[in-house]
Amino acid sequence: MPCEWIERRRGALQRLAVLAVCGGVIVCGVGGVAEERRQAPAAAPRTGLIPRDFEFVVDDLKVTSKGQILLEDGFDRNGVLYPAKVRGKSTQGTPYLVSRGLIDGSRVRGGHLVMDQTGMVNTFETFSSDFVVPIDESGRTWFVGKELFGDLEISCKVLAPRIDGPSRFSIGLVDLSDWFTLGAVSVGPEEVRLQRQGHPKFPYLPFIHSRFDRVDLLPYKNLEAVEMTLKVGAQGQLTGNAKIHDSGKVQSFDMVAKPDWAKLDPEGQYAVQLLWETWPKPRLWAFHPQYLKTEDLKATGGFAELMVFGIGIFDNSQVEIFRMDGGEKRQADVREVKGLLTRHGVALKVILPYPYTGDYTVRVTTGSDTVERQNAFRVADTARSAL
Repeated sequence: MPCEWIERRRGALQRLAVLAVCGGVIVCGVGGVAEERRQAPAAAPRTGLIPRDFEFVVDDLKVTSKGQILLEDGFDRNGVLYPAKVRGKSTQGTPYLVSRGLIDGSRVRGGHLVMDQTGMVNTFETFSSDFVVPIDESGRTWFVGKELFGDLEISCKVLAPRIDGPSRFSIGLVDLSDWFTLGAVSVGPEEVRLQRQGHPKFPYLPFIHSRFDRVDLLPYKNLEAVEMTLKVGAQGQLTGNAKIHDSGKVQSFDMVAKPDWAKLDPEGQYAVQLLWETWPKPRLWAFHPQYLKTEDLKATGGFAELMVFGIGIFDNSQVEIFRMDGGEKRQADVREVKGLLTRHGVALKVILPYPYTGDYTVRVTTGSDTVERQNAFRVADTARSAL
């Protein structure tokens, strides 16, 4: 049935746990109901979550298997969101099937598919948009792995991606049993990578991504385009390739998924997916601990371990902690920033400035966005003065 995957996805999403953060305590509920556990909640944000800015200009989408071109689209028809050819035939009876977000003919302009942050859907903790592609003239979008595995290739070109912070575009295969992207090549601000959603240790957590191999983009100062290809072998082996266009030159890099658990099941059911993801702009929610004793810091030379809960905060975010003594800014030395497993904040190791006592501001910068919270935590001589 052409729409069988829709029912499968609906059932899978209903079974997934819903994650929430209530007053700085991360809890998990089933069926969309979060357990109510609160502790000294911070003030609620005045506006909702806002997706980060990005733009991916996509061209030359192609899907091939067993020596046949299943789909190709150069996005040359402005205002038309239909594949140019499916199995070599021009037809408008085989549309792309949009799953999330606002994706229509307005995205096709100037001979490209142009995607940005507008019209994205906030799923779990990220914003996303995606669609799956038809693989035959009937418009069927799903297939059993062994139908196409062997020399299955999915490829496209991304022109000079404009990315501010942690946004990604990927091409790959989505598993219809749980709507996890089990094999993909993606491009982000710092790298092209071969990846999958999920990990054997955390099989039901959608926000865990396993990276198998990568190509570093930071050395390229005049990045013109990235050509990405995902390949799937007969036994479900994942490999990929990235061709980097920079300053008029092209370099090619192969990527391999080595773990045995990275292989896709040839008996599984899949669809070819194009997926755009971005995180919300950073928000600060809560801090732990909220109070520290001066005498404890004197014993450790000012060393403290803190946790900052929020969203849009990562290992590579810039974190500043300081207090004001009159007109003088006393800066803490942030020694380590490590993302929490849930990706809803970071753990810090810091050296606070002597004589330690006072109210501290926490400021976080991700990409070009900065957010801060004054009086995030307090250092006091005694518990009574802290309270």
